[in-house]
Parts: sequence; structure tokens; C-alpha cells
Amino acid sequence: MKVFSDVTDTVVARDLDDVKNVIDETYGDHHFELNEMSLDDWTEAKPGASITICNIDDAGPENKLTLTVEQWIEREGRGLLCSTEW
Repeated sequence: MKVFSDVTDTVVARDLDDVKNVIDETYGDHHFELNEMSLDDWTEAKPGASITICNIDDAGPENKLTLTVEQWIEREGRGLLCSTEW
């Protein structure tokens, strides 16, 4: 598994081609195409990189969690990791 982001959404997927499947599984069939999304907009997080996720409704320090790419994959598995929209 790997972590990919298009700035709005961050997902855990098997590979870049699987990103589309994760998005469609998360938001509904054909979401990727209906929103004119492109795999060219997605980048893979570097192994060992730190990713911080916070609850935007309460962004205090106790509502932030920083883990490495590998730790997020272990903790959350395949699927949507976070989004700036949700």
C-alpha cells in the first residue's frame, strides 16, 4: 500500500491506478469521472514522510496526529485517509 494525495483528498491505495477505485468507493460510483479528476493530479507520499492530520473543527494541538506514511497505512489500511472537504 501507498499514500497518494491530490491536495484535497489523501488516500491509501495499492498503486496510482487504484486511487480511482478508492475515490469511487468512498464518494460513489463514477465520482472520479463526474468531477473530471485526473490521475496526473495525484502524487505519492515519500516513504518515511510524516503526515499530520487534524480535526479542522477543533484544530487544537490535542486534535492533531502526526504519523509516518507507513504508520498511517498500518493504522487505516486502504481507503480515504483524510480530506480538506470532509
